Amino acid sequence: MIIGFGSGMTASAVARYPNAERIDCVEIEPAVIRAAPFLKKLNRGVLSDPRLHIIFDDARNFLLTSREQYDLIISEPSNPWIAGIATLFTTEYYAAVRQRLAPGGMFVQWVQSYSLAPADLRMIIGSIAPHFPEVTLWRAEGPDLLLLGRTEPSLLQFTRLRSLWQEPAIRRDFEALDVRQPEGLSAYYLLDAAGVRRLAAGSALNTDDRTLLEYHAPQTLLTSGLSDENQGMITQFRAAPLPTNLEPSEVQRALEAGSITALDLKDSVTARMFLKALESQPDSATRRIAEGRFALMHDDLSRAKSSFEAALRLEADSPEAMHWLAVAEHTIGDEASARNRIGQILKAHPRFLPALTDEMQFAADRKDFRLSLIAQLNR
Repeated sequence: MIIGFGSGMTASAVARYPNAERIDCVEIEPAVIRAAPFLKKLNRGVLSDPRLHIIFDDARNFLLTSREQYDLIISEPSNPWIAGIATLFTTEYYAAVRQRLAPGGMFVQWVQSYSLAPADLRMIIGSIAPHFPEVTLWRAEGPDLLLLGRTEPSLLQFTRLRSLWQEPAIRRDFEALDVRQPEGLSAYYLLDAAGVRRLAAGSALNTDDRTLLEYHAPQTLLTSGLSDENQGMITQFRAAPLPTNLEPSEVQRALEAGSITALDLKDSVTARMFLKALESQPDSATRRIAEGRFALMHDDLSRAKSSFEAALRLEADSPEAMHWLAVAEHTIGDEASARNRIGQILKAHPRFLPALTDEMQFAADRKDFRLSLIAQLNR
C-alpha cells in the first residue's frame, strides 16, 4: 500500500517489480489523480497498470477501517509543515500502520531533511521507533531520508536484488541513483536500529492530542542550512558503514560497491567510512580504484595515481582502473600518457563509455574541438 499518490513516481517505481501482485494507493484528493496523465514522464502512465487500485479516502480512516494485510506500506505524505499533514507522522498513526502489516512486513516512511529542525526530525523518528522491533535510517535521493521499519528483523542479503537486477527497467531506476551494481545500495544506509534508538532518545513525541510537529515545522520552513545540520546530527550516531544485520558473506562486496556509489554521489563522509572498513578486507582492484578516486576528490594527485597503478597491478586489464589513471595523469599534466592510455582502452573496449568521455573532455581541454566532436559522436 502507498499512502499519497503525488506525481505517481512512487507507484510507478513499485509497479516495476513483477512480484507486486496488487498495489493499493490511498489518496484523499481526486484532483491529484486527474492531474496524473499530465505527468506521464514522471509516473510512466502507471494509472493504466491493472494492479494499481486508487482508494479515495483519508489515510488514517482507511488504516483504521480496513482489514487488509500488506507486505509493504509506503507512507509519502506532503511535507509536515502543511496544515493537517502532521497527523500522518504521529505515534498513533504508526500504531495503525503496524496493525495493517502482515507478518514479516515492512514499512517505509519518507521524510525530508531540508526545512526541518533537527529536533523535529528526532521527534518523527522517536514517534515511529517504538512500534517496530527494528527501524533503520537510509538516505534517499537528494536531501530526503527513508525510515525502514520491519516487523521481523532478519539478515540482510543482496540475493533478491541481484535477481531483480536482470530486469532492465529496475536496473535503470537504480542506475539513476548512481547505484550501478546491487551491493552499491549499501551506500544509502545511514543508521542501524541501535543508532536510531540513540538518536531518538529523549525526543518529544508527536501525538494525536499534541501534534507538536504541526506547529514546529512551519517555523523553520524558510530556514536555510537545516539539511546540513540534520546530516551532521545523523553522522554523530553512525557506528559503521554497513547494516549490522548484513549476511557476513556479503560484507566485502558491499564495502567495495558501496564505496564506489558513495564516490559517485560525492559523499566524502560515507566514502571515507567505507574505505576505512575495507582496510580489514583482502586487497582488490576495486578497493584501490576507490582509494584513488577519494584521493582525487581531495586533490591528492600523487596518491591517486599510485592507487590506480596499484589497481592495475592487481587487475592488469581493468578498463576502469586505466580510465581513472588516465584522468589522474591528465590532471597532473602528463597529457601524452593520458592520451596513450585512453587509446589502449578504446582498442580493447571500443564502447567503454568513460574512455570515450575522457577522449572528448581531454580534446576539449586542449581546444581540439574537432576531435572532441568526433569523440562525442562516437558515444
